[in-house]
Amino acid sequence: MTSHDRKSRKAKNNEKPKEQKMKSLKFFKPALAITLAIVLGWLLSVRPAEAGYTVTLQQVGPDVVATGSGAIDLTGLTFSQYAGLLNPEIGPRGGEGQLGGIVMGPTSSSVDRYSDNETSSGPTSFGSGGVTLASSGSGDMVGTHSLIWEGGEVIGFLIVPRGYVSGTFLSNRATWRGKTFATLGVTPGTYGTDSKRVVVRGLGPTLTQFGVSGVLADPTLNLHDATHTIATNDNWKDAQQTAIEATGLAPQNDEESAIVLTLPPGNYTAILSGNNGTTGVGLVEVYDISGGGLSELTNVSTRGLVGTGENVVIAGFITGGGNGPTQVVVRGLGPTLVQFGVSGTLADPTVTLMDSNGNVVQSNDNWKDSQQTEIQNTGLQPPNDLEAAIHATVPAGNYTVILSGNGGGTGIGLVEVYKLP
Repeated sequence: MTSHDRKSRKAKNNEKPKEQKMKSLKFFKPALAITLAIVLGWLLSVRPAEAGYTVTLQQVGPDVVATGSGAIDLTGLTFSQYAGLLNPEIGPRGGEGQLGGIVMGPTSSSVDRYSDNETSSGPTSFGSGGVTLASSGSGDMVGTHSLIWEGGEVIGFLIVPRGYVSGTFLSNRATWRGKTFATLGVTPGTYGTDSKRVVVRGLGPTLTQFGVSGVLADPTLNLHDATHTIATNDNWKDAQQTAIEATGLAPQNDEESAIVLTLPPGNYTAILSGNNGTTGVGLVEVYDISGGGLSELTNVSTRGLVGTGENVVIAGFITGGGNGPTQVVVRGLGPTLVQFGVSGTLADPTVTLMDSNGNVVQSNDNWKDSQQTEIQNTGLQPPNDLEAAIHATVPAGNYTVILSGNGGGTGIGLVEVYKLP
């Protein structure tokens, strides 16, 4: 679920309603302003677009806990070797360190420094702001410092672990003890305005090659934001053929649908239906094709009628990228939908998470059965005790979530996949 992540949803429906599939996706907006305040601090000379380490803050009593997710891109910065290096003791927030012997922090991790500017003569003193270090849970040190050079020029430096490779995952937790938002110069909130370039597809005839019968012969797509319809398509070659072909994601059948567009952060719903009221089994997919950026696909969900046998609701997702395993929460809801005016809901949902080889990774009937504490800690516990949830850490790959009814129960259900920071 990183760059070029693919999110797919399948709905198999015995009664085959006109709206076969409903999906929503949510963009997670990393805390851009917080990133600058904590990671770069006053060090605005290190280009924020290139030093893209993301942190999210929450206030905990007198402390501030920063939970980070992301990587620092050193593109455009220069590895710094300079003379006259100062060697004072440092008391960084949340740790201890020493600058000069380039040994810092409780784990004594060695660090390198990068800058977007450097003069030939050595520094004479620390600049305004001094040194700011973050001691991460993984033992990595991240920080900034400035030095005043001969002539009075203040140069800023970005501190990363020794041998850090640009763009690789860095760390996931850092604590600034005894510091409030105000003392850190941070305004609480979530920031970030990066848009995502996505492809949405609605398939039907293509599914026959995978042994699916009763497919939707002529799928149509409608994409909605929170207030209105923003894009529609019946046959993918009608309006955006060149743009869709350029993505390499053109549907195999001319009767199938596709939309390519750029979306700002927000919640969106794609509705797959049959042209002229036709019915059948269909597949709706969302692909992130933008690559990188400060926004990412973090939540996908599918609503449909859960039947018996093979007539279940299926959600698929693909994780990838260089950040290691991905933490997800999978939920299967039914009774909760009543409060949104949905009738005939699935009374007792069950969810099964499977890998690309068809192996069961994990399954659940009632969310409190086995992972209650873990799920509550994510803040994503289902409202009803009969609803299902799974918290799992999965390696890169393709995964399928099957929503069914306990004991062969049927009804309208919602299956969701959340990517955790």
